[in-house]
Amino acid sequence: MNKNIFIKFLLLALPALMLTSCLKDQEDIFPDSASARVSKYLDNTKRVLTSAENGWVLNYFPDRNQSYGGYSYTMSFDEDNAKIYCELADDVLEPITTTYTLKNEDGPVLMFDTYNEYMHYFATPTGSSGAGGYEAYDGDFIFIIMNISEDEKTITLKGNRSGNILYMHKLEGQTPESYQSVMKEYKDNLVFDKAAGTIDGANSMLYINAARRNIRIQTPDTTVSAPFCFLSDGLTLYQPIHVAGKEVSSFAYNEDKGTFTIVGTDVVYTGLLIPEIVINNVGSTITTGNAETSFTYTFNLADQFKYTPDVDWITVSANGKQLTVNIAANTTGNPRNGNIIVEANGEKATISVSQMEVTDLLGNYVMACVDNKNKPYTYSANISQAGDDFALTLYYPNTNWPQTIMMKWNEDETRFEMQSGQTLGTLGRYVSFLCFTDDIFDYWTSTSKAATGYIIPSLNADGKVVLSVGGTFGSSTIGGLCILVGNDDVIENVLGYYDVFLQIAFTKQ
Repeated sequence: MNKNIFIKFLLLALPALMLTSCLKDQEDIFPDSASARVSKYLDNTKRVLTSAENGWVLNYFPDRNQSYGGYSYTMSFDEDNAKIYCELADDVLEPITTTYTLKNEDGPVLMFDTYNEYMHYFATPTGSSGAGGYEAYDGDFIFIIMNISEDEKTITLKGNRSGNILYMHKLEGQTPESYQSVMKEYKDNLVFDKAAGTIDGANSMLYINAARRNIRIQTPDTTVSAPFCFLSDGLTLYQPIHVAGKEVSSFAYNEDKGTFTIVGTDVVYTGLLIPEIVINNVGSTITTGNAETSFTYTFNLADQFKYTPDVDWITVSANGKQLTVNIAANTTGNPRNGNIIVEANGEKATISVSQMEVTDLLGNYVMACVDNKNKPYTYSANISQAGDDFALTLYYPNTNWPQTIMMKWNEDETRFEMQSGQTLGTLGRYVSFLCFTDDIFDYWTSTSKAATGYIIPSLNADGKVVLSVGGTFGSSTIGGLCILVGNDDVIENVLGYYDVFLQIAFTKQ
């Protein structure tokens, strides 16, 4: 190397060498190393977690866009395990115990490191596409610990995957079990989906979509939407929003008055009594056998509506939260239909009441539906008895490849019941399977064999038998049927979906 060039490089390096020397001589402003400080922080976090006598509530928002809204978890910690309760569980009082770890991963982290179906539900992918598929629901089970409040009653977390800011609040006066129990009763009896109020003298509406966990506040000048999570006595938003100069972060619900108050303000929304509230709790149809029977429904303010049957064999009574529908025995020898007219605030809705037996449902049908692109289709179908069970056969896509759904008759509920994941037949060289979907093909059961769907009979205005699809899976309502296909009869090996049927109506011929 040229000597002059070497000297130039050496001169350029001297400032860096001098800077390094100066920095080395400086005294560290922290008495402990970074790893030691994080270790102390994690020790303190464990102390705070385990010292909460009644445990914690976590308002959990999966998905970085909070598309699904928020869900409530309650939990208690000991030295090694966390006992988790979840509002989505079949039994909200049944916990799952899982191990947890507090560790340093470029910062303090809380990790639920043993798989359990509660904490990992939103984060576990499946083989299907769409929400809940290979990307799961964009949920987290690893959380970065951002802050512990000075009073040690709130822990701020950040989802490691979603980046969502979440809050754990210390439970006081409630146990994890009692919190979930009270919240379930509150949600089950929340009859309103819209409420009216005023902000600074201007009329305002509050719309609550409980299924999507989203609220919308409308004023004369603006409309603002936000995802929310249920509390045991109200709603909390993912983050505050501003409406007409008011900051809105949570609502307190008064069940007796049916009101929602924006916490920290004098703004009160009063739930509107509309007939759809009754429909949401009772359904638009009641179907039963020919024997005398009665149905009791429990929901808030049930006695604030007017009920008028249009036939003498139906009687209705309401007291407080209880609505009772009495139906006399059908001795006519034929199916029959009546209606209950529900009225409130000048609006009306109709509940159709039908009496029939399972033998009235056997025979040929026309199935009308649309696919997931809203294209209408019509197919032939048939219901026949197969031993103690019943077969719903769809002649689709042609009579050479009939698709047969096996069903059981539930006499108490007057409906057919069918399991997801069952084999239907073949479509060419492929084996076909049954899958349930919501009404827009956004969520579906994929390869699950656990979901139960319903085929629900009723009578239309012409006295013809009409069948509809119902039931739930997870937090979704079954709104259609889907056919999956695979190379063999093992549903876990499916290749994908073949076709989707939405807005289904079977009409007996």
